[in-house]
Amino acid sequence: DRASECLQVMAAGEDLLPRLQASLSLQQADFFSQQGRCKRLVGERQDARELFERSLRLRQARKDPVGVAENLFDMALLNGDMGHPDEALASYDLALDHLHKHVGQRNALAAEIQASRGRLLRARGESAAARATFLEALSIAQEIYGDQHPIALGIRRQLVALQVDQEHYAAAEQQIAPLLKLTLASLGPQ
Repeated sequence: DRASECLQVMAAGEDLLPRLQASLSLQQADFFSQQGRCKRLVGERQDARELFERSLRLRQARKDPVGVAENLFDMALLNGDMGHPDEALASYDLALDHLHKHVGQRNALAAEIQASRGRLLRARGESAAARATFLEALSIAQEIYGDQHPIALGIRRQLVALQVDQEHYAAAEQQIAPLLKLTLASLGPQ
């Protein structure tokens, strides 16, 4: 009869439901993260924070280590935008620690986090710490992407800018020619 068929169909769906919920939770987290980034870009910082926190809770519940680190990275960028550099550095460090513990030290997200962390340190005038951070980011980026990737080139540009900040013009000038060569090579023959 129809009632028995209905119960059988629903029973099959009931077994599927936990797997669907897990998948949907991560899709929701991705959506909230992206929406938070959009809010951050238009200056709606409190809304962005709430969306990042919502995404973080979902990713923590689903034990998504890369997603958790990504949300901590988003929070670091947001804290920097809000003029809270100490909180931003703490969030960068939490994101890196989480990545190192659960994923490993040398991955694409770690390179991006280190590069952003280096820019904040440079802005704060902490040249030695910024240089060390940029060099670590560059090492990871070169290992993962190669010398001509935009991330590696961007980090190299930051290192040159740091030398200019420190009035090491001759050293900066020596870096510009190889950087230009790599940049042109990355553009191809066009």
